[in-house]
This record gives sequence, structure tokens and C-alpha cells, in this order.
Amino acid sequence: MHNYLFCERLLKCEFMPPEKVHENLFKGSERVFKKPAHPAVRRYNNQRSVKQKGKMAHKLLRSEKQLRKRLSKKGIDYDFPGFATQKRRNLSKSNLDVSVSSEDPTPVCTPTVLERRKSQIVGSDEEDTEITFKLPLASMQKVAQKNKKRARLQRKVTPKKQKNKA
Repeated sequence: MHNYLFCERLLKCEFMPPEKVHENLFKGSERVFKKPAHPAVRRYNNQRSVKQKGKMAHKLLRSEKQLRKRLSKKGIDYDFPGFATQKRRNLSKSNLDVSVSSEDPTPVCTPTVLERRKSQIVGSDEEDTEITFKLPLASMQKVAQKNKKRARLQRKVTPKKQKNKA
């Protein structure tokens, strides 16, 4: 183990005779340490019931309302989006299937679009022998570097033709 690279440092080991070792060197080494409890973390990560969530939301809204009141008493006209604007509204299941706006662009994965794509592919008589890939930029750079390296190696392998002097 001498000169062993350990945590980016060289570990130095040497033999010590029993007379040089301190008698209390390993005293308490059998002790098992208890894991920290982290009660605040455990309390924060608790699964909460609907009633508890409602109570928390009510407290947040009340404190926000008090903050707005204190700001207005001091003459500060500050409008900020609070928790009231973020409060979720329950959507009925029947409204989920209905489109809200007819001006929205149609998503690409609708059944009609998929059928149209299939019909275009089946209807075309052209034979498509070309395959295209869209690769991320990093992988494209790696491929380009490999190609350059191959070209350099090929140049080195093939001997240069020398001109005959006559």
C-alpha cells in the first residue's frame, strides 16, 4: 500500500513496532455511529393529506393577504403575482376533451395527420434508398474528428510517390 494513490494523494505506509504504537490508538473504534435524524427534513418530506394541504394553502394565502395589507398601509403600491394566482382550479372531466381555442395549431400526432402521413408513404412509388439521421451537435463533432484522424492515418500509410530524376 506504500505510495498508493488515494484521494488524489500518495499514501505513505511504514511498519511500526508494537512498542512505538500508542496504547489508546484504537480505543473506541468498535463504536457504531448513529445516523443523524434530520427531523426537519423528514417533517418537510411527509406525505400530507388533502385536509393538511388545504390548511397549508389557507395559511399561505392569509400571510400573503397580510403582506399586501402592510405594504398598502406604508404607501407602497407593489403588485406581485402571489399564491392566489397560482391556485389550481378543478377541471371537470368533460372539459378536458373539448378544445378551448380553434385558433391553436393542430398537434402533429393527431390521428388525421398520422393517416395522411401513412397515405403519402404508401402512395409514393419512388424508392427511397437514402437514410438521414439527425445527430446532436456533440456527436457530430466526434464523428468529424474521427474522420479527420482516419484521413491523416491514410495519408501516413500510403507512401508518397517520388519523381524520378532523368
